[in-house]
Amino acid sequence: MRWTTVGASLLLWGVQLVVADSDPCAEFAQTRGNGLDAKLWLRCIQNIPFRQSKAAETIRNLKIFFGLDTYAQYMINPPTTELELTPFKLNETIAEIENNIRDMKYRNNWEFDYDVVKMFQRFRDGHTDYQPVCTHGYLYVHDFPITAISKDSSSLPDIYHVLADFESSIWRPPRLGQKIIKINGQDPHTYLSDFTRNSPEALDWVDPDARFNEMLYGYPEGTSRGRFARRNMWNGEDIKIIWENGTETTVEFKMQLAKEIFQNGKLLFKDTKSLEEICFLSDMELALRKRGAVSQVAPGRIKKRGERWDFKERVKHNGREDEMRDLQQRRDIGNKKRAALPLPKVPNGYPQPLSYSDEYAMATYPVPEDPEAVVLNIRTFDETYLSSSAFVQSMTRFIRSSIVAWKSAGYQRLIIDVSNNRGGKAILPFDILKQLFPADEEFMTINMHYSPLTWAYMSTINSGREYSLFKDTSMNDFSSMTDFLGPVQKDGTCFTKMWKQDYVQFGKDAYDIIVSASGPPPFKPENIAVISNSLCASACHSLVESLRAQGVRAFAYGGRAVKSSPMQPVGGTKGGKVLRYEDVRQHLLSAQPSLVSLAGPKEDWQLSPLPVRTTQGNTHLMLNSENKFRAGNSLPLQFVYTPACGRFWMEEKMLSDVSEVWRRTREMAWDEQGVAKRCVEYKQIDDQRKYQGGREDEEGVVSGAWSTGRIVYETFRGR
Repeated sequence: MRWTTVGASLLLWGVQLVVADSDPCAEFAQTRGNGLDAKLWLRCIQNIPFRQSKAAETIRNLKIFFGLDTYAQYMINPPTTELELTPFKLNETIAEIENNIRDMKYRNNWEFDYDVVKMFQRFRDGHTDYQPVCTHGYLYVHDFPITAISKDSSSLPDIYHVLADFESSIWRPPRLGQKIIKINGQDPHTYLSDFTRNSPEALDWVDPDARFNEMLYGYPEGTSRGRFARRNMWNGEDIKIIWENGTETTVEFKMQLAKEIFQNGKLLFKDTKSLEEICFLSDMELALRKRGAVSQVAPGRIKKRGERWDFKERVKHNGREDEMRDLQQRRDIGNKKRAALPLPKVPNGYPQPLSYSDEYAMATYPVPEDPEAVVLNIRTFDETYLSSSAFVQSMTRFIRSSIVAWKSAGYQRLIIDVSNNRGGKAILPFDILKQLFPADEEFMTINMHYSPLTWAYMSTINSGREYSLFKDTSMNDFSSMTDFLGPVQKDGTCFTKMWKQDYVQFGKDAYDIIVSASGPPPFKPENIAVISNSLCASACHSLVESLRAQGVRAFAYGGRAVKSSPMQPVGGTKGGKVLRYEDVRQHLLSAQPSLVSLAGPKEDWQLSPLPVRTTQGNTHLMLNSENKFRAGNSLPLQFVYTPACGRFWMEEKMLSDVSEVWRRTREMAWDEQGVAKRCVEYKQIDDQRKYQGGREDEEGVVSGAWSTGRIVYETFRGR
């Protein structure tokens, strides 16, 4: 959408034309007016010149950072056909980018950023992400979000336009628009399938049905248009839609700028040069970061004479978001924040709850036409306003009080809805499991990729005694960091030993909670059903995985129009922990030579500040650092396909009433007498038996059948 003003002076228009010829960013800054021209912005962002030295420094550090990644080895030849992951070799991809940098093949900075972002997105993992400001400090959006609707929830769905007002401050239920017959000349399902396979957009789900659902309108709250109508990496491609009535629409993108580029109603740049200053850190910022200080000054802001800028150390504990404060101080801060919370309101798209937690992270609802069933809706395991500790304590209180209320009310069946839950605090799934199954104590097995950076980073945590917080697979203590980390040979590369975290101890130390329960379970496993649209990741996956290990059935809805697949209820990252580049780098600044000596030469593990500015306060660069494993299975859970007990598709009535999803879940999970129904049978495409029985032998070398190529530190065996 291009802004023009009736009656604008010819002189001003002439000046703008001259500016446009020489600097599209200056034209964008001057003519944005009441609309933001997407194609002009694309010309502007592609006008930022390629800086060879900055690109080389970026890729050099990313190469070291990938030493913490746990997935690249498996992406060489993805072991699970159902996931439809495109094979790629990280080493070769990095080498290709390095060659392009050396040979000056990138015509502008956007082309370099595009290749690096695409490399990260090939993992299809929510823990593995890279968002430079100049590719992700803005969005391209259009007014044609879509959804997939079935006539009766069991027949294959069609693609429809969703009529929703994203500009209004008052939320209204979405309405179903026209049926779509073609997108860019293709069947809409074919277009969406190709897009989710090949696009560098942030489709951060390992499962293809989850990636499909990510393309759709963000049901039920409408917080997202879906990736079909919401892009970061748009390359100027036109989209043409043919409707059921035979008419055609050419989609027009428009811009939304994030705070890194647009603040308080003002652009933070006026031309290409000043936009480039936002894309990259200044020399002063780089120097300060090397000393460990993180600037809180907005990009592009000029220091006034005599003004002191506020710098602070970012201190993280073990890669998690808890600041290292005295326990009583954390309690006091949490209570103050809780007292200052805004009054909660029912989330958009949901009915009035029976009960709800702080921030509406969790709530309970009735099940239509079954007075003996109740819904526990868990929207997130992460806080918005509260401190981490206050949030965790609040959620644990809510779960305990809810179970007491359920027993008192005589509920016989529980539906747990984890749709759109992208994770959060790892302690909460363990606590919920403990309350539902008091006799169980599920400590999932994990490992890390072994590299110089792994050793150096782990050695900087807890004064080199991080091993004291974990147990081996037999729940025995490790004697030293060497005993803890290994390495061991597994799947063609080096990993650490397998270990488990004692979440009972972790809950006490990190959040001041006692994870305990006694007595019989409030529900039998067959009387609990999990429902999800597959957009469930990280801590959400931990909950569903642990519940299924107890015999709980999990169901799914939405997904591709493919009847042969039952779909996974968990489609997101199944890794154990995300580590952010800046947090790791800050830890390494405090590395003690005596503790990191076994990591080898400093150039093998030391991270420098990246010259590229990333989103979310320059923190949005991260990797998955832990694999999780199911008992008796040697394949990381990220690549284990676990089909739902059953699946259904969305009906039109569900679009405006989420309780219809719960009604359909009730029908699918139990018969009229409340007896649990059998799950749909599904034969895996790949023979999963070859992954059974993975173990650590006496020499500390993990045995397992899957093996393929090598990754960045293929020769590193420890020193």
